[in-house]
Amino acid sequence: MNIDLRRLRRTLLDPASLVSVAAGYAVALSANLLAGLLQPHISIALVIVLDAPAAVVLMLSVPRLLDRASDIGAAPSATFAPARKHRWLIALASPLDGIGSAEAAIRHHLPKLERVFLICSRGDPPNSSSTATRLRDRLVSEGVLTHPEHVQLIVLSPTDFEDLEVVRARIEGIYAERPADIAVGDIVIDITGGRKTTTAGALLAGLPRGRHLEYVSAKELTAAGYALRANEPFEIFVDLKGRGSHR
Repeated sequence: MNIDLRRLRRTLLDPASLVSVAAGYAVALSANLLAGLLQPHISIALVIVLDAPAAVVLMLSVPRLLDRASDIGAAPSATFAPARKHRWLIALASPLDGIGSAEAAIRHHLPKLERVFLICSRGDPPNSSSTATRLRDRLVSEGVLTHPEHVQLIVLSPTDFEDLEVVRARIEGIYAERPADIAVGDIVIDITGGRKTTTAGALLAGLPRGRHLEYVSAKELTAAGYALRANEPFEIFVDLKGRGSHR
């Protein structure tokens, strides 16, 4: 018999599933006890047997009823606070002056910052990969970053850069390949730069419990809508079920 250990683990850790299992166990135990006590009374035992399907339906309905009851009145929300400093930063690069938001995020997380992942796109200059390269080289030459390897450029095609699922998957890869000494909470995703769909992909990657998101607002915008002068980053605390922030 094959046993799915991961599914069993999720079941044991899920309160609704535990209620369901407990209800099922109680129903089965009660039926066995009653069957033993009422053995001489065949008609009553028959009623118990006929009522078993109803008990099963009730048992299977408990988790759904709990979920519906717990979600009544719940609404997603988000709150903001000055961003905490992180060891790793994932940022989205924009071309030309738009790279200012990524630079502001990098400078904010120093001196704690150890690695930066800049997601950018290739193409005819000006593009975000060439801008990201210049930013990396300038920060190294200024001594802000001690080595070019501290900044890793994740260069996507223009099509992939605007594909939210591709962006989300590349960020998931960073989390999956991180070393054991880097916790999920040591990483923050800055969703400021890039295209709208790039931002959407980064936001989706940052929603699982324990991950951190931030945004850099602008003091002054260029004609193209990029941050010419950036504020300090703000961390975003997302509550999807209206039960309080889980960050």
